[in-house]
Amino acid sequence: TKPLTHMAANEEDRPALADKHGRLTHTADMQRCSHLIRGVTPCKNRCSAGASVCHNHDPTRLAAERAVCQLPRGNRGGPARSEVQRISSSQARMFNPMSTPPNAPPLVMPCTLKEWTVCFSDPTLPLHIDIGCARGKMMMELAKAHPNRNFLGIEAREPLVREAEEVVRAAATTSDAARGAAGFVPRNLKFICANMMSPAHLAVFVKSMRALPGPVRVISILFPDPWIRRRHRARRVVQLPLVQALAEICSPQALLLVASDVEDVVVQAHVVLGGELRFVNACPFAVDWADVAREREQQQRDRRPEGA
Repeated sequence: TKPLTHMAANEEDRPALADKHGRLTHTADMQRCSHLIRGVTPCKNRCSAGASVCHNHDPTRLAAERAVCQLPRGNRGGPARSEVQRISSSQARMFNPMSTPPNAPPLVMPCTLKEWTVCFSDPTLPLHIDIGCARGKMMMELAKAHPNRNFLGIEAREPLVREAEEVVRAAATTSDAARGAAGFVPRNLKFICANMMSPAHLAVFVKSMRALPGPVRVISILFPDPWIRRRHRARRVVQLPLVQALAEICSPQALLLVASDVEDVVVQAHVVLGGELRFVNACPFAVDWADVAREREQQQRDRRPEGA
C-alpha cells in the first residue's frame, strides 16, 4: 500500500478510506475542522473533501440527531451543550419539560362527549392513563389484553407519539379477520402529545378529563426521567401541580402507580404524594436499593454486545 503522501492528487482517482465506524480517515491534504469547541478551542479533526467542518460537527447530522432527541440548539451555532459534555445516551434521550418554546401550538384534546366518541368506541369504559408512555408498546399490549377498558397514552416527545399513532393506524386499516387474529382493538387506545409539566397543557388536560363520561381508574407514571443532578430536580414529572390535577380527575378508589429504579426519585415522589391528602399510600416503602442497583447493572451488561 502506498503511503498517504504519495496518493493521487485527483479526488476521483483517490480511493475512499474509512475506519471501522464508517468515518473518513484524514489524508495529508485534508484541512482541519473550522469549528471552535465552546467558541474557544479549535477542533483537531480533519474534514472530508469540500467540507469545512468534520463529521462530529456536521450541522446536517447534528440537526437530525437533535430532531429525534429534541435537544436544544447550541448557543454558538455549533453542537448542543449536552453533546459537548459527553453525556450518556440515556441522558441525551431525556426530555427537558422546561424547554417548551413560548410560541408552541396549544394542546388540543377532546373536550366534549362527541369528540371522545371519535377517540373511543365506548367512552364510558374505565380509563387507564399512562404519563410518559414513550412509543406506547405497553399500552398497546394492555389494549390487546383488556378490550373492556380504554387506554390513553401521554408523551411529551412528538416523534414518539407519531410513531405510536402510525402503529395504531396500521392496525386499524387491516382487515377484520387479521385484526381479530391479532387480538388488537385500536378503538380503545389513544395517544396524545402533551407536556404535563406545562401549566397550560395541564389545564387543558383537566378540562378534557372532566368531559370524559367514563371513570379514570388507573394512572401510571412508570420509570420517568430521573434527572440526577440537584439543579435539575425541578424537571422531574412528579410535582405537586400534577398530583393535584390527577386527584381532581380520579374516580373514587382509583389507583396511581409510580415506579422508578432510582432511590432519590422514589423518595421525592413519596414526599410529593404525601402532600396530597386525597391519595393514600397503599404500598409499604421498604426496598433494598442495593439489590435494585445490582439488577440494573446486570441488565446493562446483558444489553452490551458480545466482545464489547
